[in-house]
Amino acid sequence: MIWLVTMLKSQKKIIKIDTSSSIYKQGKEELETAVTDLEPNCSNIRKIAEKKLREFDDKVKLYFIENEKYSNNNRLPTNYSALAVLFTKFFEHKGAFQGVSTNNIVWDKIAKNWITHSFHPNYHFNDLRPEDEKKSKLTDLSFTELSRIYFTNDVVFNSEDIRNSVRKVLEGVRGKGFESEDQFQKIYLEDKREFIRFARDYGFVDMFLGVDFIYKTNNGMWIPVQVKTTATEPTYLISTLGCKKYIIAEKSAKKFKIDTFPKTQDLPN
Repeated sequence: MIWLVTMLKSQKKIIKIDTSSSIYKQGKEELETAVTDLEPNCSNIRKIAEKKLREFDDKVKLYFIENEKYSNNNRLPTNYSALAVLFTKFFEHKGAFQGVSTNNIVWDKIAKNWITHSFHPNYHFNDLRPEDEKKSKLTDLSFTELSRIYFTNDVVFNSEDIRNSVRKVLEGVRGKGFESEDQFQKIYLEDKREFIRFARDYGFVDMFLGVDFIYKTNNGMWIPVQVKTTATEPTYLISTLGCKKYIIAEKSAKKFKIDTFPKTQDLPN
């Protein structure tokens, strides 16, 4: 089932992913490779992978293609920075900042509040405006309205400006992520260890397990690695796999901070 959407003067295809699609087949194959190699190390990995696949099968999954290539819009639902920009821009055009000094606003809390409110309208909306401004109620944000602003060319609250701002964030995050993974691979893995890279666009191993690489130790054990571009990037997926050993590599300037769990040094050479 395919829909065609025009956005930002480029052709978009929105493809519904099902078990017969090549995206699903490739993802499932990579997932099985990771599970098979890591299972002797990570006791929970098969159970978690199977659960994630069942959850994936039970929901409608849409995959965006732009000019026949991967589209950054696939990253929008899980990219907090882009969502924060999207919602902040929206409410800016709604008039949420009229008469407000924005210097001392804690943006991550505000963005989280607005995102939660949009999907759960009964959740308290944090209106930043002065009391006299609050007499004019801001229009509630619904998912339908948000979709119309972001995914069509309708001029709604300067929607092209909103889309361009979000697009820049998504491009930046994706670029930095691949750059960090490339650097990690070159420094620690290439010509040093047997490894498999799972970090890629819409990769199931990365999405479901939080694993970017696995590498083989001298004693034949495969170790999972998550490469973090920022300190705030969550690690809850890889930490639930029940691994005897796993590694978090956080990018810091031109170097990596390597955290090995448990605290036994292994990776650096």
